[in-house]
Amino acid sequence: MASTNSNSSASRRSSAFVIVLATIGAMSLLAILLVIGTSLWGMSQISGALNAGQRMKPSLVAGHFIGHVRLEGPIDAEAMDLVIDDIDSFADMENARAIFLEVNSPGGTVVASQELFNRIRELRKKKPVLAYYRDVAASGAYYGTASASWIVANRGTLVGSIGVIMQNLVLKDLLEWAHLRPYTLKTGDLKDAGSPLREASPADNEYLSKLLKDTHGQFMDDVFSGRRTVDRQTDLSTALGSPSPDAPAPGPDSNATGVPGLPPGVPTLTEVSPSAMDIMKDGRVVLGTEAVGLGLVDAVGSKAAAVNQLRSALKNDKLRLEEFGKEQDFEMLMKRYFGQAALHFSNAVRESIREALVSEGTAPIQAR
Repeated sequence: MASTNSNSSASRRSSAFVIVLATIGAMSLLAILLVIGTSLWGMSQISGALNAGQRMKPSLVAGHFIGHVRLEGPIDAEAMDLVIDDIDSFADMENARAIFLEVNSPGGTVVASQELFNRIRELRKKKPVLAYYRDVAASGAYYGTASASWIVANRGTLVGSIGVIMQNLVLKDLLEWAHLRPYTLKTGDLKDAGSPLREASPADNEYLSKLLKDTHGQFMDDVFSGRRTVDRQTDLSTALGSPSPDAPAPGPDSNATGVPGLPPGVPTLTEVSPSAMDIMKDGRVVLGTEAVGLGLVDAVGSKAAAVNQLRSALKNDKLRLEEFGKEQDFEMLMKRYFGQAALHFSNAVRESIREALVSEGTAPIQAR
């Protein structure tokens, strides 16, 4: 009898072992097919997601909303193309009532900043553009957004750095120490001005200094013109339209200029004076509270307060912020499309083996 029970137990274990092996084999074959299928599908998704110019649209486009655009990190041509593309897209949407431009950037290249400055100045005639400064809005970031309809900064925001800079590292002594002799052919004395392979000559310094001075002059002139109160008031009146006859009277924090068409939500607009530019032209940054006094920004407040100002100016406190999704990088897409497939396969194999063992009575049933 004991022998019969022993044989029965051995047979059951052998049967369970065969079932496990068969399950593993079937799941392995399924895994191969799954990997092939997932690879083809995943690569098609990656190719589509990485296709130039493909951005996620705002999730909600029905009804009116405020277009939310972020300017973050160092500014270069590629980053600015994305920002201006978002701004242009919202400009073309009739139900996008305004642009909320959230800025957190130390600056960047001159031309990219000028492109943003010009685009905002054009757009503000059509739709209000509120620039909100977070931790820092310096150099090119301030340059590019100085033409906004109005600017709100936080108390501790670093604002300014109205200047340009050129830096170089002279390697002449190091090359001599290493017994390396650079050899340069050029068609003019200034062709290699700023080269790290030699000391700068007086002609180099004069030439490069003039370039910096001229660029600095463009920066200051644009800040002056972009912050002109009368121009911004006129553009805001055009973009917002005339107030309704039953519009509430301006409150204590409302625009006090008396220009028709400016609703209570718009704060008192300020502009940069020549004396303020004399202070700022050395390239310093100031806190948001001082920036208001200098005319660099129009008001101090939180992000929520800035959004509410824009809603009030648009006479609609229900307007939501909508923004374009960010493009996904290759690594993120690989994790999404292949990592999830591997996880599902692993779980399926584990569950199949557990069920096979339980059905043969060789594994305890566990509460899950």
